[in-house]
Amino acid sequence: MKVGTITGPLLNGVAAQLESLGYDTVLFTDNQGAAPEVWTALGFAASETSTIMLGPGVTNTFTRDVSVTADAALTLQVLSGGRSVLAVGRGDASAHFVGRAPERLAEFAQKVEQLRTYLRGGSVPRGTVDGRVEWLGFMPGLPPVPLELVPSGPRVTEIAATFADRISFAVGADPDHIASFIAHARAHAEKVGRDPSEIRFGAWINAVLNDDEAVARAAVRGTAALWARFSAFRGRDIRSLPGPLAKAAEYLRAHYDMASHGVGASAHAQGLPDEFLDWFTVVGSADRVRQRMQALAAIGLDYCYVVPGALGFADAVGAESIARIAREIVPSL
Repeated sequence: MKVGTITGPLLNGVAAQLESLGYDTVLFTDNQGAAPEVWTALGFAASETSTIMLGPGVTNTFTRDVSVTADAALTLQVLSGGRSVLAVGRGDASAHFVGRAPERLAEFAQKVEQLRTYLRGGSVPRGTVDGRVEWLGFMPGLPPVPLELVPSGPRVTEIAATFADRISFAVGADPDHIASFIAHARAHAEKVGRDPSEIRFGAWINAVLNDDEAVARAAVRGTAALWARFSAFRGRDIRSLPGPLAKAAEYLRAHYDMASHGVGASAHAQGLPDEFLDWFTVVGSADRVRQRMQALAAIGLDYCYVVPGALGFADAVGAESIARIAREIVPSL
């Protein structure tokens, strides 16, 4: 199982630092206003690295037109020498901060299909014209950019199984729960005529390695609440979720405050019990983190992203954890 991570798109050499630690992929946060502009930062990161995959973590089809996103991802593919990956979600936070609701699933599915077509040089009907990335004709042999979707529920999983090259689940760190999503994706891929073996599977894992479990849990509270909130979206059947997640989703549906999105000190994050954090995240000593990560690799994940607590990567606990995971955990995977 390959291991990547996510950080804020800072123009300070962070991608090169993470590459030197041995991470396979680095994704930069994409959320207008909450982080610097992601594609500018990714272009800079491409110039200072040579091996890691690079991409947004994650971009969306709502605040950015799919033609613009495809053009950016393909430009990064050229600048990086074939190391671009395009991770896409519905963009609920990006939509919220421009005063809108996330787009409907049918619209999201249509845009994902368009995005896949753009990335492969195809023609996309847009109103009365056909759109395409014309300059791809001057780049013969350019490897295709892998399209990655990030589901947290069964319906987006089905969209991903229909169109994506890579699927990374944002559903916590329980191996059985993730395995159920992989099985659902494989079954749906076969249903729509795809070979499931062509899809790479991954997961987003809130992980902090620290010998003091209380410190580790405090570091992941904000992002754990952020990810668990996805399972609490209106329209989701909370009763069908595993027990620990069902309780957390019910609580977060009533208490999540977008003004404190991803903030560990928020009231909604502080309200999550330690038992839930121990189930949904990977925290604690090196031995504990290693066992949990090896259990994830054993279910057949091709890759994962470790999320080091705060998304901005400036937190000292998260930075130390990222370095220790690279030294003490990644070689065992």
